[in-house]
Amino acid sequence: MNAAVRWIVWGTLPLGGLLGGVLGSALGIRPTLWVAALGAWAAGLWVFFSPLRRMRDVPVAAWRRLPPAGGPAAAGTGPSAATG
Repeated sequence: MNAAVRWIVWGTLPLGGLLGGVLGSALGIRPTLWVAALGAWAAGLWVFFSPLRRMRDVPVAAWRRLPPAGGPAAAGTGPSAATG
């Protein structure tokens, strides 16, 4: 998942740089910085007003989708079981 997140975040950096350059040329530096500040706040406000902020536990439906636990460590045959 880390590679996917990096691909999305770093892949959009050139687009943001291009958009910032176009806006800086068209509007000027100060208005472009205000647009960037509003965009950064909008990203935070999206999470602030979402239901995610009020969640305290993982919903039960999410637990049902998890695979059952049972690998070598769960069965007692892993390296920790041998060393005691």
